[in-house]
Amino acid sequence: MNVLVAGGLGQLGTELSQMLVDNSKWVFAGSNDFDITDYESILNGIALYKPDVIVNAAAYTAVDKAESEPELAQEINAQGACLLAKACAENNIRLIHISTDFVFGRSDGRLLAPDTPCEPTSVYGSSKADGEALVRKFLPSAVIARTSWLYSSHSPCFVRTMIRLMNEREQLGIVSDQIGSPTACSTLANWIVHVIMSTDCTGTFHVSDAGVASWYDFAVAIYELGCDKNLIRTGCSIKPILTENYPTPAKRPFFSAFDISQSFNQEGLPASQHWRSVLSQTLDKMEPL
Repeated sequence: MNVLVAGGLGQLGTELSQMLVDNSKWVFAGSNDFDITDYESILNGIALYKPDVIVNAAAYTAVDKAESEPELAQEINAQGACLLAKACAENNIRLIHISTDFVFGRSDGRLLAPDTPCEPTSVYGSSKADGEALVRKFLPSAVIARTSWLYSSHSPCFVRTMIRLMNEREQLGIVSDQIGSPTACSTLANWIVHVIMSTDCTGTFHVSDAGVASWYDFAVAIYELGCDKNLIRTGCSIKPILTENYPTPAKRPFFSAFDISQSFNQEGLPASQHWRSVLSQTLDKMEPL
């Protein structure tokens, strides 16, 4: 089975390429080789690589910058996803489209199920929600995998930034009133490989590690585990702060923790693990910064 990963040079593509024992049937394409905003580029890539499955990890992810670049965010996250879905429909190619918790906004504090209505509060979130809708319209058989707070041992992310700052500063203020589901890139990558190789499922799924946390909780765990593993070598005080004291151009969801029960009950897929356990495993693979 030939698999093409659009946005394959990013965090998820890197994780997939590193974890696969044999990735000879996988192509990890950057935008220069496979531009999802250019239909001719998509068709040329399909003709060249002959994929049975395309994983769409290509996205505009600069959440705050999107507030001043709404057209570009929409072009990549919505129109690009639409063009890719159309091409997959016309060429009988399976599509796994990666989306985000930013499609949500308000919440009553209950875990968010895949059928929870989208209420994005940012340009980025709106563009991703529009992309989901267009994928469903033009390729109803697609798999849409929403993930959240994605991090890895190897690419720029919250975890690596925290470790660097904790080694540089004596004190950090981290937002404590935004709640979500931290997700190791390895969890998402394993889920994608399982879906490709073992199932013919369709629809929308929430893929994250188990449990919930605030960004403050996440940062404290990074500090504690990082110290234990000698990734953090200096003392750093971590203080909780409120969102109102850390204003950003884009509004973040205040509660976007996932209900993942439908995503991890598939035969052959390992049970979900608590996010702190997976964080520890991820830090074991990280070289000192």
